[in-house]
Order: sequence, then C-alpha cells, then structure tokens
Amino acid sequence: MKYDVVIVGVGLAGLTAGLRLAQAGKRVLLLAKGVGGTHLGGSAIDVLGYRPERVEHPLAELPDFLAAHQQHPYARAGLPALRAAADWFLKLTEQLGYPFTGSLEDNYLLPTAIGTAKPSALVPQSMAAGDLRGGGQFAIVGFRNLKDFFPALLADNLSRAHAGQSDQATLTARAELLDPPGLTEPDLPPLDLARAFDRADFRAAIAAELRPRLKPGERVGFPAMLGLREPLAAWQDLQARLGAPVFEIPGLPPSVPGIRLYERLKNALSAAGARLQIGFPVTEASLAGGQCQELVTSGASRPYRWSGERVVLATGGIASGGIQTESDGAVREPIFNLPLAGVPADDTPRFRPAYFDSHPFSQVGLEVDGCLRPVDAAGRAPIANVHAIGAMLAHAEPWREGSGNGISLATGYRVSQVLLEEKP
Repeated sequence: MKYDVVIVGVGLAGLTAGLRLAQAGKRVLLLAKGVGGTHLGGSAIDVLGYRPERVEHPLAELPDFLAAHQQHPYARAGLPALRAAADWFLKLTEQLGYPFTGSLEDNYLLPTAIGTAKPSALVPQSMAAGDLRGGGQFAIVGFRNLKDFFPALLADNLSRAHAGQSDQATLTARAELLDPPGLTEPDLPPLDLARAFDRADFRAAIAAELRPRLKPGERVGFPAMLGLREPLAAWQDLQARLGAPVFEIPGLPPSVPGIRLYERLKNALSAAGARLQIGFPVTEASLAGGQCQELVTSGASRPYRWSGERVVLATGGIASGGIQTESDGAVREPIFNLPLAGVPADDTPRFRPAYFDSHPFSQVGLEVDGCLRPVDAAGRAPIANVHAIGAMLAHAEPWREGSGNGISLATGYRVSQVLLEEKP
C-alpha cells in the first residue's frame, strides 16, 4: 500500500500533523523508534517565554521577535498558522477529555518542581490554578516515598522568589507531606501514584487526611500525577472533596501529563484511520528522481519497506537523535543526509564557557522553505517530497526562548495545511 503521507516521529509535531491529515481523509502512516518527547517534558504549550526577559504577552511580542529572527521556525510556519494551531489544539483537547486552557495573548506563570516560575501559554486545565501572577497562599503536597518531588524545597523557593518584591502580589507557600494509603514501596513509581489517583477510594483517603490541615484561602498543589486514565474526573473530584482549588505541578520524567496527551492523540489517530508503527526505527531511504520512493525500517525478523507520496520528518533535534553528532565532531541528519544549517565552522567554538550562554551549536538544524521542505544553502530542496517539522528545524533555541512545544504545534499544523492545500 502506498500512503498519502508517511510521518517519521510521534512527538507533538508528528502527532499534530498526522491527526490533522488523517481527519481530513488522507492515508497516513506514522513510523517511530519510540514514543517521542511527550513522555519526557510537561505537556504545556510554551509559545514564547523569554526574549531574554520574561514574556507576559507572547502574541504581542512575536512580531518584533520574528523581525529579529527572520529564519526562526515560527517565521517559516507563519503567525496565522500558530494562531490556528492554538485554536485547533484547545478544541481538540476538549473533545479528547483532557482539556487545555489559555491563549496566545497571555502567559500563565506556573511553578516548576523546584519552585521557579515558568511562563506557558496553553496548559492543562488541571494546572491553571497554580498561576502565580496574582500571588496567594499555596499548600504544596508531597508524598513521603515519592522521591522525585520535594514539596518543602518547592514551597521555600516560591516564597523566597517573591519575598521583598514590592511590585508583585504577596505569595506564601508551605509544604504538606503525606503517606499515600496502600502504596508502601520505599521508592514510589510516579505511574503507580497516578493510577492510584484514578480510584475514588484513594482520593477520598487523601482528602480526609489533608483537608483538616488546609488553611482558608489556600490553593493546593500536587505533583502532576492526579490520574492517568481519567485525569479530568480525578482532578475535579479531589477539588470537590478538599473544598479548595487544586493544581498539578509537572516534575521529572516520566511525564504523566505528557503520557495522557500522547495516549489521547494516538487513540484519535487510530480512530481517524491512521496507522502507527512504534518501535520501527527508519534505517534508510530509497531515492530516485529527486524524490523519496521508500523508507526502510528495522523489524524483529526482517526490514520493512514503506512508501508514501509525501514524507514528513519529525524526528527531533540533537537530543533525540533526529540530528546526530559523530565521535569525530561531524553532524548529520541520519535518514536522508539532508544539509544542515547553523553548524559552526571548524575553526570556531561550538560552545561558550558558561552553561546558560547562547551556544552556537544549539541552533543547528534543517533550514526549510515556506512549505517546510528542507533546503540547501542556495535555497533548493534536494528531495522535493520531503518536509521537516518540530525540534529538528534550525535557528531556534527552544530551551532559552520557552518555545519548544509551540514550535512543534505550529510547524506540525502548518505542514498539514501545506499538504491539504496541494492540488492532486
């Protein structure tokens, strides 16, 4: 069978493109060596958090940002695509039973697991009550045998960050430590805790112990593990039992919010008729006449061959292997050996001395045209039917900009627009 579109990668970018195309009636195949970055990071959509000062209103600042970064992935996707993608995503997550809230107009300011403040535009509804912009009183709840979440550290850092700052609303935070009923492992796995919160009896026991300890007016923060199968119902039920606003705080991997989002997007893809082959890394490509004819994946017993009219690369950047660095310092895109942009010259440094500096190597990636096709230095697309999206695109520093999931969502949406607008 020849597919209309073969997508390589099932992070947020690949899932977005695949779902849009499948729901429009395209025959879509998604190939991936693993589950992608959704299981590692929080699921919030960070559009523009810093430039380098913290951004409060991303949509208002994006035109100036793009004027200064004309090769940025947002410039290639276009602001209309970013806005349409955000609207589509909010409606989609509502339909999938894991609703997000927010807009491109304003950033929430949410606590991280170590008590810093992180700007995000679109967030799961269960995180929104953690918004720090208005100050307030916060009780941070942890569990004695959950080793990767430290409520006292988080609460102390939140309080310290706001102490003595006359331009900010008053914020106080304190910690509460509980023993999760029935979960006696000395090192409690996050997924076990998430599954326990799916049970009404577990939530009732937690609420019975915690409610007498709460102070009037407090908002209650939990590690982002309030249910895996039915997180919306679990969050709403716990909030009702406590009689106080409840919010989740993302922590270390595995990301329970990311797993929730991934599973719902994957199920929606299957329902729309798309085929997913997870655990099938693409090892090579067959080219002819400036087109990709086939992709080859490794299997347990033999290689498999797949063909599509269009191929979309969504394999990620250096961190995920979508762009590889060799022992001799060479850098390459491993499937098609596509030309890379932003690679520092041999006689110039790739990294600067300070850890948080803007490192030249961090912007290495694929240069793309307005249709998100990889191009060479002369602006020519060496493989006419291949497109690229997400973290593998050049000229962005997502971790510094606070733009990672925003880039994935915008470019995944934009490539689906391009392919749906094509004439047969």
